[in-house]
Amino acid sequence: LRRGAPQLRPVVHSSERASKVTVVEKGVTERAQVGPKVQYQYKHVFDEWIAEEAMTDAKLADASKTDQCLVQFFDKCYLSGQGPSTGTKLLSASQYHRPEYSKWGTLRTPRASQSLKGWSKLMPGKTKKPWPWVVCARIAVLMCWMGFPDMARYWILMVDILGRPTETLRLRCRQVIPPIRGNVQFGRVAIHLHPDYYGIRSKTAELDDSVLIDRPEIGRIMEEWCSRLGLGERLWSFTLSEVRAVYLKACKYLKLEHYNPTLYQ
Repeated sequence: LRRGAPQLRPVVHSSERASKVTVVEKGVTERAQVGPKVQYQYKHVFDEWIAEEAMTDAKLADASKTDQCLVQFFDKCYLSGQGPSTGTKLLSASQYHRPEYSKWGTLRTPRASQSLKGWSKLMPGKTKKPWPWVVCARIAVLMCWMGFPDMARYWILMVDILGRPTETLRLRCRQVIPPIRGNVQFGRVAIHLHPDYYGIRSKTAELDDSVLIDRPEIGRIMEEWCSRLGLGERLWSFTLSEVRAVYLKACKYLKLEHYNPTLYQ
């Protein structure tokens, strides 16, 4: 280059910035504490923060500097309109990738924890109470009226067992356990959640959980429905996005769209 000519500075991408931080290889049992999907989310969030705040090993070794960087990042996210779940996920990701900042570690980030509490208080409330049963039943009737009786079965079953939308959607016929005939006290249909032979754990990493269907009429509906299916068949043939769309239409018909309608009850 000739003297006086401007020198171009190389562009440093986020992945290259993040590479300035040493990645500690975790053991098999360490990685098993969270699932692969959560591991991917933690890595994405942690790398984004490392790139945004230009973090290095030296900064991460200093608890006060790390605490300050977390607070600054939380403020940026809040001012950009993001919810406190972003901060909660980042804090969990930093504790996962840097165990010294976990509750068993030797380093602490008290300002970040206080900032997260303040962030939650500043955000408007978005939670809602579950629908009363009469409203849930009306939604199921509307689903049948719109031509989706299988979605109505899915909906009332999920409401009755307080199931998560995805775990209820994954159910197969063999997971519906009929009652013991003649048993007055426990003569109800049970749902076998997350059986070990499928190898799919719950959100809380549990296997072989069970729940009783509370309302006998829903138990009879599920028994009748399973009699049409093979033992290993899925109970439902639709996707989560499809049933969500029908559910929102039913809520709109009932003028419930202003009450933050969600499948999760």
